[in-house]
Amino acid sequence: PSAVDDPLNETPLRTALAIAHALIEKPAPWWIVTRGAISVADNDAVPQLAAAGLWGFARTVVQEHPELNVRRLDLDPTTDTATFSKHLVSELTSPSTEDQLAWRGTSRYAARLVSANAPEPAGNFQVSPDRTVLVVGGLGGLGLSLAHWLAERGAKHVVLASRRPPTASAQAEIKRLEVVGLTVRTMQLDVASSVDVTRVLADIATTGPQLGGIIHAAGVLDDGSLQQLNWSRFQPVLAPKVSGAWQLHHQTLGQSLDFFVFFSSSTALLGTPGQANHAAANAWLDALAQHRRAAGLPAVSINWGPWAEIGAAARRGVAEHARRHG
Repeated sequence: PSAVDDPLNETPLRTALAIAHALIEKPAPWWIVTRGAISVADNDAVPQLAAAGLWGFARTVVQEHPELNVRRLDLDPTTDTATFSKHLVSELTSPSTEDQLAWRGTSRYAARLVSANAPEPAGNFQVSPDRTVLVVGGLGGLGLSLAHWLAERGAKHVVLASRRPPTASAQAEIKRLEVVGLTVRTMQLDVASSVDVTRVLADIATTGPQLGGIIHAAGVLDDGSLQQLNWSRFQPVLAPKVSGAWQLHHQTLGQSLDFFVFFSSSTALLGTPGQANHAAANAWLDALAQHRRAAGLPAVSINWGPWAEIGAAARRGVAEHARRHG
């Protein structure tokens, strides 16, 4: 399916999970073939968002079960059927040991992890004092830390949205934010719910100031080995990252935003044993950011490692989390 038709189609990922369970019992080499599910160049659109999570999922399968020899191939979504078939047959019959490949036109690409020039320092990031910043997942330690960071960069109006109301410690932190001149509003939001997202965006539009930026930092962890993970343990992890990010994207298409930031994970790029669901969700998030940029919309997706003192990794014990991340 295309991003326009059904970007949230769960069939590719759900099918891949079932195949993984079968192959763990009876190992065999496995090819995962997609068409336009990843970006290769900066201007490379990602039309097949529904399949994007397969790449993050596969990177974890490789970590947990190297005996399956999982190879991934993304074919050019703009080529005709004959060219598509030619490249597919070429790869299937090739002795190459490359396991992450993409074709774009007549060019063949293989994945490499290389050093890149750093973007502008974060200190150069400025927020308009006359616009509102929406922080999703804003009442946890990460969201509250972000609110301080935003205040230091010029923000004056922040909405901290979360599934649950603020705790006593969060309320105390909000008072400290207000002391430094930040106007803070809290709102309950299940970001995976289109109704909730509509309500929150409408409230911001009505009460003002105008929405200027979104930071989507919400997430859920439910770790387990591939044998332990069934689809019911994928869905709660996918919901805030996939459905939630799509709702925020789709419902703000008519608005001129200064920035739209997704909090992704290094698991999407490198894979992590025990986090196939988390890796898939974040790979989808990365693809949505690329999809937005190709459409001329602001987006950045940050592939964080584990946080030392805040967030889910800290709650579970950063040493154990870091051991599995490498």
